[in-house]
Amino acid sequence: MNYFKIGVFVLIVIRLFCSCSKDSMEVKPTFYIQVINPQLSVLSATQGTNSHNITDAWLYINDIFYGCVAFNTNIPIFVNGNIKFTIKAGVKMNGISASRQSYVLYTPYTEYINCEANKIYTISPKFENEPKTNFILNETFEAIGTLFTSAGDTVYSKTDPATPSQAFGGTGQSAVMKMSSYKPQLKMISANTYNLPLGGAYVYLELNYKCNQAFEAGIYANGEFRPVVIINATADWKKIYIDLRNAVNTTPVYQGYNIYFQATKIVSNPEILVDNIKVMSY
Repeated sequence: MNYFKIGVFVLIVIRLFCSCSKDSMEVKPTFYIQVINPQLSVLSATQGTNSHNITDAWLYINDIFYGCVAFNTNIPIFVNGNIKFTIKAGVKMNGISASRQSYVLYTPYTEYINCEANKIYTISPKFENEPKTNFILNETFEAIGTLFTSAGDTVYSKTDPATPSQAFGGTGQSAVMKMSSYKPQLKMISANTYNLPLGGAYVYLELNYKCNQAFEAGIYANGEFRPVVIINATADWKKIYIDLRNAVNTTPVYQGYNIYFQATKIVSNPEILVDNIKVMSY
């Protein structure tokens, strides 16, 4: 008996069977959805502006987590009928791509769609600030005074109102910090201290920024500067979400903290612009 020929014949049969089974067992999506154009609505001036940097969607289908999905991408769905879609706003915490998370200070968006087969549906989530959010600090640099002061050898200023294109959004004013070889140290610190909650409370710092060199953001108390994140240079305005919980809960803990930004000159003509600085807890 030629066992070799028998073995080859068996392998061919198995391969043909597996190929047919794979084709017949393949599950095809019923329809697709796209999550597009996320928006943030603010309900009052105390909540600041509606600028955001929502980078992805945390998708739930009938209250079951589907995954973290990209915007403007076809997402296959394998069920049909009247479906509940819930989307949470995803952000890069501390500006780090590997630290993506759903942002608890934005309310989830829910939409019901009676889905039919072989169609593509779009969802445009509209988020709001969580109603229980405590807005501890909100500085837009539009008032005559500001909530920050200079503490380094360089005094920060505001952009020229006659040239609004320098400011965030092309309107109003933003804070601008510059340094020179004679005054290479820059420090901008909140004029007031703030009681930041401890324990399991969420505490975040948000800001828009544009800079041609890196700068540091953190909290200050009792002569101690606690750096939280280094914000890298960007030619365009961006928004960052900064988690303050570890810094706030580091011992020793204090009754009140200042928010600070600081930098040392490392490029020829440093320029750091910031705007819409918020500190919030939940």
